[in-house]
Amino acid sequence: MDKWDLQFIRIYDFRLIPIRLYEQVKGLEMDLDRLFLMGNTLTRSPLTMLYALSDPTHAIRGVLWASLDMLTDRCYVNIYSVDPDYQTAEQSPLLQVKKFLVDELAKIKATDGFTFNKIFFDTSRPQVFEKAGLKKHDLTRMVYEIETQETGKTPETTEAPDG
Repeated sequence: MDKWDLQFIRIYDFRLIPIRLYEQVKGLEMDLDRLFLMGNTLTRSPLTMLYALSDPTHAIRGVLWASLDMLTDRCYVNIYSVDPDYQTAEQSPLLQVKKFLVDELAKIKATDGFTFNKIFFDTSRPQVFEKAGLKKHDLTRMVYEIETQETGKTPETTEAPDG
C-alpha cells in the first residue's frame, strides 16, 4: 500500500479481529482462547480501547488494543498489529496509530478532564519506534517466571547474598 487508508472503528469483541493479526505480533505471550472467552469483560470497561482498522472495502486489516491507567495518566498499548501490505505505507502506520491515540486522549481530556501524558508500547523492534519519534523509557521490563503445572518449567533461582 502506498497510502494509509485505514479507519479506526471502535469494537467490543476481540473475536471480530482475524486471528492472523494476533499471530503476527512478535513476542505475544497471551492465551488467545482465554482472550476471546473473557474479552467482553475487558471491553465493557471504559478504560479499554479496542479498535479494528478497516480498509475502504470494510475488511479488517489491523487491530489496536490499549488500556488507560487513570492513576498514572498513562495509556498502554497492549496490541498493535497491521497487515504487512500496510506496514510500508507512505504514511507510517505507527505514526498514524500515535496520532490517533493522541487525538482520542485529547477528546477524553476535553470531556472528562483526565490528562494522559504518556503512551507506552511494548516492542521487539525499538528502532522502528524510534524512527516514529518514540524514545526508550528509563525503566526496563523485567520478568520472573513462576513454575506452572502445565509446563513443569522451573525458573532459575538465585541465592540471597550472605549478610
